[in-house]
Amino acid sequence: PPPPPPPLRYANVNSAATTNTALVTFSAGAAPCQDAATIATTIKLQTTSGNLPTLGLISSITSAGADSPASLAISHASRGSKDSKVCNGIGTCNVEDGKCDCGDFYTFADEYGGDCGRPIVNTSSWVGVETCPGVVFQSDLTLDVPKPTSLPRLYFMQASNRSNTGLHYYATGGENDDPPTNMINMTNHSVGALALDLSEGFVYYVDRGYKRIERAALYNNTKRHMGGSSFIQGQNVHPYSGETVHYVTPFTSEQATTPYGLTLDLRWNYRYLYWTIPGVAGTADGVIKRCPLDVAGGIWNTCVEEDLSIAIETALGSQINTPRGIALDLVQSKLYWVDSGADTVADGGVFMSNLDGTSATNIISQNLTDPHSLALDLVNAHMYIGEFYESNTGAGAIGRAKILGNSSSTPIRWIVRSVKIANNVYSRVNDPEWIALDMDQDKIIFSDTHHKKIFYAHRLNYADINSNTGVYTNAHMVRNPQGIAYDHGHGYPDASTDYYECFGHGTCLGFAQNYRCSCDDGWYGNCNMTSCPLGNAWFDEAHADNEAHSPVECSNMGSCNRKTGECSCAPGFSGGACERMDCPQGPIGTEEVMTDCYGKGRCVTMETMARKRRNALGDPDPFVYSYHMQTNKSASQLWDSKMIQGCMCDIYWYEDGLWTQNKSDPTGFDCGKLTCPSGDNPQSPKLNVTTNPDYWEKQSITCTAGAGMFRVSFKGDYSPDIPYNIQQPAFEKILLNMRTFGNVTADYTSGTTFCTTGVTNPVNITFYSELGDQPLITGDVAKLVYPGFSNPVTNAGVITVREKQAGVKQDLECAGQGICNDNTGECECFRGYSSSDGDGRAGLRGDCGLFGTGFS
Repeated sequence: PPPPPPPLRYANVNSAATTNTALVTFSAGAAPCQDAATIATTIKLQTTSGNLPTLGLISSITSAGADSPASLAISHASRGSKDSKVCNGIGTCNVEDGKCDCGDFYTFADEYGGDCGRPIVNTSSWVGVETCPGVVFQSDLTLDVPKPTSLPRLYFMQASNRSNTGLHYYATGGENDDPPTNMINMTNHSVGALALDLSEGFVYYVDRGYKRIERAALYNNTKRHMGGSSFIQGQNVHPYSGETVHYVTPFTSEQATTPYGLTLDLRWNYRYLYWTIPGVAGTADGVIKRCPLDVAGGIWNTCVEEDLSIAIETALGSQINTPRGIALDLVQSKLYWVDSGADTVADGGVFMSNLDGTSATNIISQNLTDPHSLALDLVNAHMYIGEFYESNTGAGAIGRAKILGNSSSTPIRWIVRSVKIANNVYSRVNDPEWIALDMDQDKIIFSDTHHKKIFYAHRLNYADINSNTGVYTNAHMVRNPQGIAYDHGHGYPDASTDYYECFGHGTCLGFAQNYRCSCDDGWYGNCNMTSCPLGNAWFDEAHADNEAHSPVECSNMGSCNRKTGECSCAPGFSGGACERMDCPQGPIGTEEVMTDCYGKGRCVTMETMARKRRNALGDPDPFVYSYHMQTNKSASQLWDSKMIQGCMCDIYWYEDGLWTQNKSDPTGFDCGKLTCPSGDNPQSPKLNVTTNPDYWEKQSITCTAGAGMFRVSFKGDYSPDIPYNIQQPAFEKILLNMRTFGNVTADYTSGTTFCTTGVTNPVNITFYSELGDQPLITGDVAKLVYPGFSNPVTNAGVITVREKQAGVKQDLECAGQGICNDNTGECECFRGYSSSDGDGRAGLRGDCGLFGTGFS
């Protein structure tokens, strides 16, 4: 049911958008401010985890008719220390819908705080959380394979005068009907009720002989440090885990009369044992007690008992008579018990209270005579009652009633009156003293101390369906079974299964830390979630003036797969952190495969593009655009240097001097178009209308050296090493073979070698392919030796380059007399215009630079 509305005095606090459930209390009176008094108002934020900022205070308080803001002050009374973990460190977050996948054993939270904060408690005999979250081993740990359960086991106490008295278990889910196993021998002990704490690895039971509750450890110190080496006295081996099993130790002191029923609250922040004491027959002297499970001082100390009877009797207005079966509703935090009253007298009932015994009430007061056992189905809100004397038959029965809260008129439906005790042999139920529920198989399990057998019946039975009942351990002798408890097999898988706790990315902290995981670096939650790579955000809010684009997962341009730590990027973005903008793509020729920049360029960052920059003359002229360099710009102002990418199209230059014009280079944002040839507009004014010879670029090179090698470069392309004394034909051929030179000549003005030791030999370079002004050729003299010396490092030769004639021919697309077809890279010339040689005559430039027949 929904929680009641908060009291009016703090309804306004809970209406604030940033608070959820707040509990407000005043130190005195009914208002936070009172005349001539100091009132402390405590505001407890119950569902927000972690250390929180101080609440803001906006005051219009007046004192003596004047504003008095100092009359109010606010401060932290205590700092929040609860963890604030995604899905409470238990489940996995589904980023698609923002919900937690809590696995098989947890559900959404209530007072525990945070999603997946509450264990799934299906019955009143919940055995606790037994393992950390994990996964069964496979090659890909990102694929969840459900953890296989171990075999469900029915635990029972057997009381007899034989040597097999004590704790037994029976595997109910095995392929073979193996006999029950005697786990702990308790010869000469008179045993009763039974409860399992599989979180810590204990079994609790009533020892009727000593009139107390005792416990035995099911596991050794791998579950919890039991303290003291002396604890290993009297040990044997756990039958299915192979671990050490210890004999019993007292848990409570000896009671005045024998305890009867017991149950456990195994929630992490509670952990209590509850039990009933029927008292002396015919006397209303029953008692209900509890004590904490985690005893200070070690396992050998008995617990500190708390008698709930006074609170219960105060609420009921009468004494407790004969309390027997007891059960807990851990979802609603309620305590239930049955009272059998006097034998064969219709004075039995079912009672309910808070866990501390307050607000006790009789919820079923009719149709019960001698109820002894009780179990709660918290999924379907049903209670199951074991009756020794059902009035219609005079025999025992199992009844079911709806859990309706405080109603005392809840009807009981008797669903099991007889059982099959052998093939085609049926008998009345007599003394159903203990009940357990198998929620997986929809079975009620109960022991009948008259028949001395353990029976089962389907929970959906109605009125004596014999065919739906049966006997556990039918093929094996079970003598006088007493208390029973059911383990659904949700603990560790059998040893043959490779089960990776914490999904192989952390360490299970075990019982001491509530079976939480301590995750390896980079993993969090239940260790099934990891972080993704960080990149500067493509879009985020500023964190200071002119400062933004902070590092975030997947650069705010993709979603993080928490299981693999990989980003799934939005279309158009790539990189481990989605930190790069993709370049446009297109097919190469007739191929269908899409390639960056149509395969005619490189996809580069803005940082790389800056380093590859060329000036207006085509010479390399790099800039620095990088937040890794020392600049006057902050990192956030240069955030895009490695993130925004574009196409840097290829430049084809010339092919071995065979052409007088560049090939068509790719162009456009995606390099999917082609440039067209350029030329000199024939309609522009000419100095000499006959030959126009002086409009080509001319440069002069002189070299002074007596030995060694040199190199020349033009527009970023370098020649191979050239001997200092190279002659004209060989030098000219080297220039013609460079990618950046088209048709070029090299004329030696004096001498036969490029470098000289005395009189200089200017080498005149004339460009017959490049139009307009050109950058200077440069010389590399690192291996060139000055005359009279031998070390080029300390005495390098000298190369000097100067411009003799700046090229002034126009460099216009299609010579300004045609239209470029950028799909083919060819000029479509206007009428009367055709291809020229760039010098007013017919040629192979394809530039529309020839008008008519051209110059003679």
